[in-house]
Amino acid sequence: MNFSTQDTNWALSAKGNYWRRLDGKVLVVGQSKTSGDYWARQDDEYLKGKFRTKEQAQHAAETETSRVREKQPPVNSVRSGDVL
Repeated sequence: MNFSTQDTNWALSAKGNYWRRLDGKVLVVGQSKTSGDYWARQDDEYLKGKFRTKEQAQHAAETETSRVREKQPPVNSVRSGDVL
């Protein structure tokens, strides 16, 4: 089965997680059932940290994808209170 590799907007999956395709990567954001925090994943790798909001997790996933595409070192731009 072939899937499109075109970029998509964020969409809600059948499992209740948000996902999108960006630069050939699948980004997924979900909410922890125990803590209520959000996590982010790029393909099969989870990003470090937990996020207070879905939007923060989505932004982190998109930023990581852009950073990898441009082959830049990680940006330490996390403000106090953004990541738990």
